[in-house]
Amino acid sequence: QHERLRIHRAASITRRDYGFPRDPLAGTLSGTVTLASTRHRALVVCALVLGSSLALGVTGCEQPSARILHKDLARTVHADRRIGAVGSASYPRVELDRETRVVCNDEAAANGLSGVQLAADLELPPGARIELAYGVSAIDSFSMPVDITVNLVEDGATKTLLQDTLDGTATDFGRWHEASLDVSEWTGKIRLEITTASDVSGLDEVGGKPEASVHIACPFVTRRADSGKPFGIILISLDTLRADRLGLYGYERPTSPNIDRFFGENGTVVEQAISPATNTLRAHAGMLAGIQPAVCVDNWSDPTYARMGAFPTLADVLAAHGYRTAAFTENGYVSSRYFSLGAGFELFVERTGSPGNPHVAGTIEETFARGLRWIERHRDESFFLFLHTYQVHAPYRPAAKYRAQFPTPPGASRPRIDSDLYDGEVAETDAAVGNLIDSLHDAGLLERVMIVVTSDHGEEFAEHGGRYHGAHLHQEILHVPLLFYAPSLLPAGARRAGPMSLVDLAPTVLDLAGIEVPAFMTGRSFAHHLQDGQPAAAVPIYSEAVAPKSETYGADEPGWLSPGLAVTRWPLRMIRERTSDGPRYRLYDLAADPGERIDLIARGGALPPGTEEMQRGLDRYEADSLAASRELRASLGIAAAQEPAAAPLDRERTERLKALGYVD
Repeated sequence: QHERLRIHRAASITRRDYGFPRDPLAGTLSGTVTLASTRHRALVVCALVLGSSLALGVTGCEQPSARILHKDLARTVHADRRIGAVGSASYPRVELDRETRVVCNDEAAANGLSGVQLAADLELPPGARIELAYGVSAIDSFSMPVDITVNLVEDGATKTLLQDTLDGTATDFGRWHEASLDVSEWTGKIRLEITTASDVSGLDEVGGKPEASVHIACPFVTRRADSGKPFGIILISLDTLRADRLGLYGYERPTSPNIDRFFGENGTVVEQAISPATNTLRAHAGMLAGIQPAVCVDNWSDPTYARMGAFPTLADVLAAHGYRTAAFTENGYVSSRYFSLGAGFELFVERTGSPGNPHVAGTIEETFARGLRWIERHRDESFFLFLHTYQVHAPYRPAAKYRAQFPTPPGASRPRIDSDLYDGEVAETDAAVGNLIDSLHDAGLLERVMIVVTSDHGEEFAEHGGRYHGAHLHQEILHVPLLFYAPSLLPAGARRAGPMSLVDLAPTVLDLAGIEVPAFMTGRSFAHHLQDGQPAAAVPIYSEAVAPKSETYGADEPGWLSPGLAVTRWPLRMIRERTSDGPRYRLYDLAADPGERIDLIARGGALPPGTEEMQRGLDRYEADSLAASRELRASLGIAAAQEPAAAPLDRERTERLKALGYVD
């Protein structure tokens, strides 16, 4: 079976072109696009030389068959470009009620409430639907209604597909409204027009600034293919979950019965998965881009203003291959608005999770429920869903049911108290993951999805004197769970040694889905390792620690300076710490000393072969990363990183980051 899988993947990859794959069933969609408003009639014409997208996910070893076909107008309106060139990071996005979408009328949005907002010439395939979203943002004092009309024009005849009035109330303004329009009675060339009308311009009469703006999310043209089943990919990030608190990784407490049972019996467990960074933003940037954080994060040494650079992502590549893409996150550093993690996602939803809010418990259930509702709307299409929760993250406030499972003895130390509360959070998270899997089973989706569960980093409870995460680079922080479930693609009940970096996650997912890994991803695919246990090469895996201070259970560590670095070349790990007296190095043998208690350098004596090379790599890391970033940007046509404006975050986001312990 594994040999057939390799043959299938080789057959499905025909060229290194990260644009839209061709298929004889797809036909060709072509036309022009015009953006306009009453005050802005400039034409933006883009040649539609894009083939209709096919999802290339696979559900077995057979030859891939046609899936949902869809045309993403964002890639037409904003540029005629291939994903391998730059991705969607430069596309304009609008956030309404914490839901961010790519918009197609960004130039018209500031020019009044009446006029043609979007006009697109399309060629509709048989059985098509048009899916779109629209909304109005306005200052609090503005309450004039705005009419939305969607027309289809064919041979001079106009058919109205939708008429809606946003009445100016708080429930209508400030949020996205979705519509799915049946256009199956039309085929061939048509013109789609979206117009808006209001009795006022929406512009301030004195300054001419917008008091209200219309936003049109880029529509999708979809149709159900004649044969084949769509394929779903679900990536779940359980923020701050360390691997050794799951039963699958040897924990004796029953914190994770659902995860242990499902992935232990049906999945593939990577025993050594290593995070490339000790904080949320950098780890997720590396995970989604398949690029080392120091290369793909702008201003990476400053935790206040760092952000994901304009690099293509896993979501970009999957979207280019016909996948619908969405992310449901719990805010904080996993943000599109502030930290640019929304590239490639047609929908990026940020909601406040439970940490920092004593009146909310178990918000992970609502985050997962939103994701499930989105899946239900797109179950007949190939999709990529990213779910992120802060449930395990400090402050540790598990629901009473889960807190009672791990009682703390009287007189316990603060690290023990925190550790027990943390275990309760893990148990609560495990229950939510179990419910999610049950829901997928009940919906009949488990046989055609790939599920990946991981974390961005772990947490420390004074194992090496630290608290929380961010500064230290030991196993309790860097060792994260990595669990795969993909029936007919991966063996069930298997364990693989690794080691893998989270930077290798995106290439591995693409390879398993039968999609060629693009050259800009510097991570490696571990598909063969997961499928048949081929040994993984012992290459250096780098990890970064960038934090303003080192948290401890006593006074903060006075000599700690950012950034710290580590390199793991299994089974050795070398840590480079900055001090006022220069760099300090530590070396551990993780196989013989998994708790990292014996510093081989401090002990003295002969050091293992390769130690000097590891030290040189750490010393060159920052300079090499900067050079690699410049080279990669040049090859992709991405502008050099710009220093962000030194403007404070808004009050809500600042308070949120304070609650998570990131901002004083």
